[in-house]
Amino acid sequence: MDLTEKQQNLIRKIANENDIENFQLTKTPGSLRGDNFLGILTAITLYNKQKTLNLILKTAHQNEAFRKAAPVHEMFDREIYMYNKVFPEFEKYQKNHNIADAFDSTPKLYGYCLEDKNESLVMENLKKSGYKLWDKRIPMNHDHVEAVLVQYANFHAVSLAMRQLDGELFARVTRPIKKNVFDNMEMIGNKDKFQGYVNAVMSNGYKAVEGDRDLVECLKKVESQIYDLFQNRFDNDEFKLVVSHGDCWCNNFLFKYEVSDVPSSLRIIDWQLSSVTTPAYDIVYFLLTNSSEAVLKNYKKYLQLYYEALSSRLREFGCDVNQIFSYDDMEKHLHTFMAFGVYTSIMILKLVNSEPEEAPDFSNVENDGNFMDKMEYEMKNSAGYADRLKTILKFVNENDLI
Repeated sequence: MDLTEKQQNLIRKIANENDIENFQLTKTPGSLRGDNFLGILTAITLYNKQKTLNLILKTAHQNEAFRKAAPVHEMFDREIYMYNKVFPEFEKYQKNHNIADAFDSTPKLYGYCLEDKNESLVMENLKKSGYKLWDKRIPMNHDHVEAVLVQYANFHAVSLAMRQLDGELFARVTRPIKKNVFDNMEMIGNKDKFQGYVNAVMSNGYKAVEGDRDLVECLKKVESQIYDLFQNRFDNDEFKLVVSHGDCWCNNFLFKYEVSDVPSSLRIIDWQLSSVTTPAYDIVYFLLTNSSEAVLKNYKKYLQLYYEALSSRLREFGCDVNQIFSYDDMEKHLHTFMAFGVYTSIMILKLVNSEPEEAPDFSNVENDGNFMDKMEYEMKNSAGYADRLKTILKFVNENDLI
């Protein structure tokens, strides 16, 4: 892709701030089709004889219909706010409480532009530092699930501690991100239009489990709860407890390895969908979308793992987790949000089981602005998609989670 004038100016500013004079620039696609949907990634290298800087430029889709259908500007604004305000405040708060091994599992932001239709972020290129994506075609194993859940616990703990110990600070820091970026979309308030989006998603699920009466009934239960979740539950103060990551599919985690296939370090990317909600939002989204059958069969072990990490971190803050967010609270919230996790997995699992050439291209959404139409495509690996989805639905049914 050619860089716009605004993007060129941003890159020059970053080069100047990092003392790279008379630099040369190379650029290549930053991801394959199907690896990123809410932005366009370009890998950029700035270099001269003395120094090299490896960057990722993330830019917004320009398609007018897509921008009408999705809150593109709001998503970039949200991610920039996370980097400029939330993460620095969380870092300061952890430092003030002498937290060992504080949460800092995010890439470095070098610069940004929030001008309408020129929205851009420039971040460090983690892959050049040895970080790798998990193979999205394979469910995550124990070590990688554990790594993510522990980091989510550490991240959520900062919110819970700040909210308990300094509620005014938490309210001030999180006020601009209290609502989900989709809350103000026309389709959320229009029940008929919203149902059209739900139908487009659910049709993939029904097709995958066709002929299995129990799983079809499970999907019907999920569908019956979705409108209430989006209209009421997400905005209920009972669930406004932590800053969430909000976009928990496998391609938003990069792992680094030292001497084995067990990750030694983790970075979490794509914070465009962050909001203030319950920890259960991230947990159910992550576990259902990414876990292997073996992980799901032992899901209580992983809930306990998350909760022990959360409890340990809150003790470092001087807080009692049972007073703030008990294990019973967590289970109640997970049950409430389980339908959301299944609904999300129906979408995400179709994407991860698709070949790059099959994946939807949201940059050419038609004028009606219904980007969910892009999800209605045939895929070569329909059997793999069905198997993954059936595993989730059987898990939900067997444990009476919906």
